[in-house]
Amino acid sequence: MANAVATLSHINLTLHQPTATLRQFLKDYWFISSTAGSPLQTEYLPADTGSGIHFNFGSSMIMGDTIIKHGCAVSGPNTQSMTLQLGPQVDAVGIRFHPGMAYPFFQEPLADFLSPVEPYSQLTQRLALTQVYDQLATTTCPSARTQILDEWLLHQLSDSLNVQPNLTTALNWLEQQSQDPIATLPQHVNLGQRQLERLFKQWVGISPTHYRRIVRVNTVRSRLRNSSYAISLSNEAINAGYFDQAHMNREFKRVVGLTPGQYLKCLNRSETGSP
Repeated sequence: MANAVATLSHINLTLHQPTATLRQFLKDYWFISSTAGSPLQTEYLPADTGSGIHFNFGSSMIMGDTIIKHGCAVSGPNTQSMTLQLGPQVDAVGIRFHPGMAYPFFQEPLADFLSPVEPYSQLTQRLALTQVYDQLATTTCPSARTQILDEWLLHQLSDSLNVQPNLTTALNWLEQQSQDPIATLPQHVNLGQRQLERLFKQWVGISPTHYRRIVRVNTVRSRLRNSSYAISLSNEAINAGYFDQAHMNREFKRVVGLTPGQYLKCLNRSETGSP
């Protein structure tokens, strides 16, 4: 996220760690803000296998195709790069859950939240979202808001579901990007294929195959962004476990919206300031 903080410094993006008890479930809290009268802005959010809750206190913002006015939205995994359009006054707070770790709180299938949506009444009541929104609205200080979110989620944790060990094992296997065929994953977690698919749709929101695609593409994307030397795309494809460069190009474009070569050109233009 260091790149994201630098890239979005103009909207004062800051990340805060949750209290230690919550770190099994949460990546971080994020805060963005800008003064009234700022020009309309469009940012780009990368694909992410986690999920989130978003609280908006400023002008309406648009995440993908979803308009978020004053209030709250929830989202499952972001399976493709998504636009974030911000209005003239920016004041928003977000929670980023680790993959599969929002389900113990939501207790609703994450597959129902693949696009940011306004939470329906049952979820709003279960999580007391209206009450926490009102508390967050009383301050603009990120540290004070972090404390509010910590206290709220710790309270919710007492009613949350236990994380299934099979899920943790499967997620770790996928994150380690084993070169073994994904068809062998059920054997590693002692589940049948259909059981594993149901578990992922419920807890993560997407299938293991889809999850692996995003993880692998994001690994390549990170290497392209952070490399200090000339990149061989064919070597990157082999190192990342693709059949060949064409295979990498197809999957990268499905997730990012650009081929790796096009993405590199965009990075080079932004670094040199070329139009």
